[in-house]
Amino acid sequence: MKIILNLKAVFITSIVLLGPLVSYSQYTHRFMTRGADTAEFYLCCQWYADAEHITWNGIFHSIDNGQSLSVQRKMNRLVEGGLLFGDDSAGVIYQIPMSSQDTFGVSYNYGVTFEKKYFNDIWFETAGCTAGELYLGSFGIYRSGDYGSSFTFQSNYDSIRLEEVGTEPGELFCKKASENPDSLQLAYSSDFGQTFSINMLRFPDDTIFSRS
Repeated sequence: MKIILNLKAVFITSIVLLGPLVSYSQYTHRFMTRGADTAEFYLCCQWYADAEHITWNGIFHSIDNGQSLSVQRKMNRLVEGGLLFGDDSAGVIYQIPMSSQDTFGVSYNYGVTFEKKYFNDIWFETAGCTAGELYLGSFGIYRSGDYGSSFTFQSNYDSIRLEEVGTEPGELFCKKASENPDSLQLAYSSDFGQTFSINMLRFPDDTIFSRS
């Protein structure tokens, strides 16, 4: 099985070839996330279509920077699928959403099986930087510290979209909606999303690069 991967942040930006099972011309949703160890990552993407024309997705796991992949799970892409998020605990990953907009899955065995959990209308999501930490956006920002078993309400910011956590506990980076579609505002929190400071991002003048 030959794998060609081009990694940028947590997304795959190139075509993923899984032997003869996936056509080179197929552009499908592909999601990647970190593992808890060095050189470890997870990949979820379209895998193959069977004789009954059912398209199957696969969750694949690598512990050697993609030199080899192991198949952890296959699922009907019309029934189950979503973004993958890694956790700081070995073997733990999240799939959000899972089978509907109000469900997400937690795996404790490297993506082989998932425990389905329910939450009301998940709009945005991101995993934290500590073990068991998870943030969900739905009529406010909610945080879990126990792998999604329970959540605490942090704040109600309808115009803020969860994007990523920082390296220190409590740090959250979000985008804030603006009346000007050409502007971009950053919302930063250092208290687990309870309060935010808002900054307008100012991009460098492109003439700086044109002169170089």
